[in-house]
Amino acid sequence: MHIIINTHVQERRGKPAIWLEGKRLANAFLPNELYRKHLDIANGRLRLIKVTEDTDADGRVSVRNPRKGTIGDPKPLLEIRDEELLKVFWVGCKLRIIVSKQGIEVTLHSGEVQRKERAERMQSKLASGETLVCGSQYTGAGILDNAIHQGLKLSGFDSYLKVAVESDPTYVDVFLRNQSELLRDDSIIINSFDRDIDFKSECKLDVFVAGIPCTAASKAGKTKKKLAIAEDDRSAGDCFFHTLNFVKQTQPWLVIFENVMDYASTASFAVISSVMAAWGYKMSQSCINGNEMGALENRDRLSVVFITDVDHVDMTFDFSFVVPLREKETSIAEVLVSLPEESEEWKLYEYLALKEIRDKADNKGFKRSMYNGSESSVTTIRRLYHKSGSCDQYLLSPYSIEYSRLFLPIEHAKLKTIPFNFVEGVCRTTQHELLGQSVIYCAFIALAKAIGQFIRVQTSFLFQSQKTQVAA
Repeated sequence: MHIIINTHVQERRGKPAIWLEGKRLANAFLPNELYRKHLDIANGRLRLIKVTEDTDADGRVSVRNPRKGTIGDPKPLLEIRDEELLKVFWVGCKLRIIVSKQGIEVTLHSGEVQRKERAERMQSKLASGETLVCGSQYTGAGILDNAIHQGLKLSGFDSYLKVAVESDPTYVDVFLRNQSELLRDDSIIINSFDRDIDFKSECKLDVFVAGIPCTAASKAGKTKKKLAIAEDDRSAGDCFFHTLNFVKQTQPWLVIFENVMDYASTASFAVISSVMAAWGYKMSQSCINGNEMGALENRDRLSVVFITDVDHVDMTFDFSFVVPLREKETSIAEVLVSLPEESEEWKLYEYLALKEIRDKADNKGFKRSMYNGSESSVTTIRRLYHKSGSCDQYLLSPYSIEYSRLFLPIEHAKLKTIPFNFVEGVCRTTQHELLGQSVIYCAFIALAKAIGQFIRVQTSFLFQSQKTQVAA
């Protein structure tokens, strides 16, 4: 029989310590039995082997007697309190301990090994200036990925997209047509639902980006689908699980998630936060507003950054470092296309006018969003904007107050500061879909730039500390 114990190195009376007691130890040692320590630095493990002679022993297993008034046998108690432990372990690190008839073997927990490997890989990439290997899930047209790529470039990092996952074949075609800058010969594009991905390679990433679908998390999505909780949605409720699996398989040292603000109050996000912390990531989150970051669209987006924890350095990203990189246009008119009066874009939308009257009579509070071009911002334009809903945004005709139109895809892109060539080559409906479910482009460039600068500054302290230790 083997007993496996997951624990951590403690600090007891000023020294690193491993402390165990109870029947789980009896498989290897009984009270008062002798043991010899063997610290295998090369393989990162500590072994405790039973011996019979005092001359061979490094210590004796103590006895924990039953508490007064209780019934029970004396239990073995083992405490290894030794500075030598720091040659392999460190205070607070997670351990995996195997107790068997052969003795006790102590090694780093696999999660700790993975965290340590990620941290070392991050430091190596920073020191050497190597190209960062990125991955993406729910890639769409690659707008978020391009923004992260551009922002990292501004902070001195070269990067490319090694793996991209997108279920919609039309979106994949758009991405391949318009985002060649992000790809290299060894890039892998996976056209699949995330739940069907079969991980068979040991692909390690530096950066992972995911715009987890928000159809079940937004208020509108839950209302439309009549969901009590986001996780009830059959199409997107389990996305968080597959995203975490992607992270576990690829072990990126930097992870960036974005979603609607409502996602922060879901069970999905609570699980993500908890699991990522257990895996050794430092999390920070904030709302990024489009207007504040230099875009005309007043879109709020939950932005979450996870950076691998590094010993002796605080890797909790500070969102106050994110500053606008462009100045917002003074009015919507600056991005509009001038259309003649006879253009078929101008429509009466009589059914919407009648619906607004009915909604007002029913006290529903719905009202059409009408713009004349003088406004300094526009509300969030949704994925299904092409459907011309009663709550969508319309531009009033300068020729007749009875006519209005939807924003054109090129205008939609400019309102979000997205280069229009990212969605070229497909019909208007698909263009609005890709743009409507995307991000404020300039905002996420600014975010990625700030993250890159933050990582450089924080790890520079670590490099300086290492140099000092070597010199000493």
